[in-house]
Amino acid sequence: MKRFLIIAFTLLSLKAVAQEPAPSNTNIVKDIPQEIEYITVYTQYRTPKSAAEKSLYGDAPYLCPYVIRFEDSTSLPILQKQMKKVVKSLKKTPVETIEFSGYKLIHVANMQDDAAAQKASAAVQRQGLHDYGKRDTPVYYFRRSK
Repeated sequence: MKRFLIIAFTLLSLKAVAQEPAPSNTNIVKDIPQEIEYITVYTQYRTPKSAAEKSLYGDAPYLCPYVIRFEDSTSLPILQKQMKKVVKSLKKTPVETIEFSGYKLIHVANMQDDAAAQKASAAVQRQGLHDYGKRDTPVYYFRRSK
């Protein structure tokens, strides 16, 4: 019985390692609801911690998504429950390997110039809390292709 469990766990772990994407592969996000017109990806630097991450992405810090905002055609945020899994799966992925199916990259700007980031920082300061947000990282703006 022990041998069977050891073999089963070994096969499961090999299957999990085989499913991890290579760093050069593009991670394509599909099945985005039609009401989402804009996607804004806020980034931060992440230092690889595990041996698997280091083997995939190297030892140097890399940009990965920190917050992903989904907006409708009037630029109002949309909270999509089904998109939480997508956001969670992209948290440790380098941002340059992410592609949203049906969307094109409009431009890349600095978080210091983003209105939503400025509002969030002001709200934190109004409450008398310390703002730990990194405001010098890029923000990627995507729009649904017509």
